[in-house]
Parts: sequence; C-alpha cells; structure tokens
Amino acid sequence: MIEELNKKLDLLELTKVKEILPEYVHEHAKENLPLTNQLNYLLGEEVKSKDERAAEGIIKASNFPFRKTLDDYDFSFQPSVSETQMRELANLGFVERQENIVFIGNPGVGKTHLAVALGIEAAKHRNSVYFITCHNLMLKLNKAQKENRLDKQLQHLAQYKVLIIDEIGYLPVDHQGSNLFFQLIAKRYMNKSTIVTTNMPFSRWGEVFSDNTLASAVLDRLLHYSHIIRITGNSYRIKDKIAETDSRTNKYKEWYQVTSEQLKSYLIENIASYFKYEIYEVIDTYQLPAFNKVFDIIKNNNKDNYSYTLKDIDYVLFDKLISDIVQRLAERNIIN
Repeated sequence: MIEELNKKLDLLELTKVKEILPEYVHEHAKENLPLTNQLNYLLGEEVKSKDERAAEGIIKASNFPFRKTLDDYDFSFQPSVSETQMRELANLGFVERQENIVFIGNPGVGKTHLAVALGIEAAKHRNSVYFITCHNLMLKLNKAQKENRLDKQLQHLAQYKVLIIDEIGYLPVDHQGSNLFFQLIAKRYMNKSTIVTTNMPFSRWGEVFSDNTLASAVLDRLLHYSHIIRITGNSYRIKDKIAETDSRTNKYKEWYQVTSEQLKSYLIENIASYFKYEIYEVIDTYQLPAFNKVFDIIKNNNKDNYSYTLKDIDYVLFDKLISDIVQRLAERNIIN
C-alpha cells in the first residue's frame, strides 16, 4: 500500500508530501482528523516547499556576490539608515509600483549589503532578480554590440523585475558605454525596478558618464520614481579592523612610497610575492570582490607557493583588481 502510494506521489511530483507523510501518519493516526484538514496541511507543506525551492533557484541565478539580509545589517553603526524605511522597502511595494532605489554614500558604508538584502527578499517572493556591477554591465553591453546582438541583450536585462547595478562611479564610462547604459535605463523606466549603488553625488555623474547630457537623461529616468537612500558615516565593512590596521600604517608608508601607476606596474610584475604580505591585509580589510575571483585561481593552480602567471586570469578582471587595490591604498594615504 505504502509503496503504491509513494509511486503516485512521485508521479505527481509531491516530493514534500512523500517526505513528511510517514511521520505525519505516525503522529496523527489516533487523532481522527477530518480528511480535508489532513490534505490541507500536507498540500500546504508541499506548496511551501515548492516556493522555497523556486526562490532558491532564483537566488542562485541572480548572481549575488554574497547572501546577506537586513537582519545582518548593523543599523546602530549606521544611524543615517532608517531601519523602518528599509523594512518597509523589504515589503516589496516598490517592485509592484516599478519604483527605483538609489543607495548613495562613501565606500564601505553598506550600500551593496542593503541592495543585495532587498534583492534576496524580492527573489524569495519569486521575482526575477539580477545583480551586476556597472563595470561588468558595460563589458556585457559592449560585447553584445560588437556581436550584433545588443537589442537581444538589452531586452534580456530589461525583463528582470529587479535589476541591481552596483558601483556606479567607481570607474568612468566612455561615451559609447554611457549611451548603452541610457538605453537600458530607458527600457526599464516605469516598467521594472532598478536598484543602484554609487559613491558619486548626482552633480558629478557627468564625470562618470563622460557626457553631462546623457548623465542628466539617465538621472531623469532613474530618479523620477525612486527612493534615495543617502548613507553617511564610517566604513561598515572595516569597523572591527580599523584599530588593528591603523597600528601598521607606518610600515605601509615605509613600503609604499610610490605612485599609483608604479604600484600597478609592480603588482603586475611581482604579483606572487606581493599578495603574500601587505596586500593580503588590504584585500582582507576591504573584501574586494575581484580579489576573491583571482585568488581562487591562485589557490587552485598553486596551492603551495602561490607563484603563477596571468595566462589563466581574465585581463579585465585582473585590471579591476589592481584598480581596486590602488584606490583603497590611496584612501588610507598609503600611496599618493
């Protein structure tokens, strides 16, 4: 009897019911519950399980750099961020109304964390979500244009219920890239929700996009129906490491009295020895995403001595890593 029932459950793909049925029967055999109550409970668990699996699939496909929720965010450390407002946004009314969210603030204040948290919440409710850095978005759009499939790529990116574009302003965008970025924002305008993070005030977006007119057009559509979250304060990522790293600043200055370009050249020529010491601490302190990808390759290829060549490293990714390191060292006045 049980074997035949399991076959039917498999046929109907009621995997959760099949999993919990034996224990359920054992616990409730003597309660004489109405059949409708039993079916309602079992099928409710099945629906819940399917929703969770679907949400997990969306989250995995969303390209999030990490998984963090609002519960993981230290609102007491960043009082400029309203927890009430963030909890309200997590109810996803902005998705239903096709509104945008703009997080603006200095590096390390938690902009990406909050953007990802809202994205994960949207994915849990089975909304399509995609996360991408502005730099990688430009690479994707430029490649599509060169391969004569730009319209298809724009349409693909325009269909996501929530598109998260991270790090606008960290790297400049040329005129062609700015035009492509505008086309994407225009397609999503009043149709889908876009979340962006930026370290640049809106008054300087003309510098980011190399064109004041295009920057104004982007901002006009991005900000028309939007929630602007301005975050001030110290770096959220390094709050527990500031005291630890400050004690070593003098050693950093002694080792790194070089210009940014000299440091880039040195890293490229001496990457193995450089990663093993002071650069490790800079990477750990700021949790640079590009480093994680590059270092994974280092560990996989050379687990003992970390010596390797750049032949297996994507050049654009490696260049982004170098730029990130230089920027962070400059922020701490380690280089000039």
